[in-house]
Amino acid sequence: MSDDGIVSKGTTIAGATTTPLGQVTGIRVNGGSVEIVDITTLASTIKAKLAGIPDAGSMEVELRYTQATLDKIYDNVGLAAEVWTITLSDLSTITVSGFISANPQVTISQGEPVNISFTIELTSAAVCAVAAA
Repeated sequence: MSDDGIVSKGTTIAGATTTPLGQVTGIRVNGGSVEIVDITTLASTIKAKLAGIPDAGSMEVELRYTQATLDKIYDNVGLAAEVWTITLSDLSTITVSGFISANPQVTISQGEPVNISFTIELTSAAVCAVAAA
């Protein structure tokens, strides 16, 4: 792999049961966080905290509108988590597990193509696999 980075052109996303979704225009994997538990007492001289339950985060996907793509997303809202694979142009992959958490949004703006966006709530951390050179 070059130190120049990876070109996003040609990136695809597919769920294990949700067939590949075409015409991807953007994917944002929002890293997870850990709940902060405040255990400070009146005897404390400094705020005391513990790490709580981790949240794997979410992934936002944006695609060009087609009725077939919109139907695929609607058909999978709220179903069990599945493995999602993002394949980059150099064939490296980012794999997560998660479920589509809400109905998709359709954005219609003057002079712009119609887009679909939806969110996948993650149930696992992202795993990255770099393609062999």
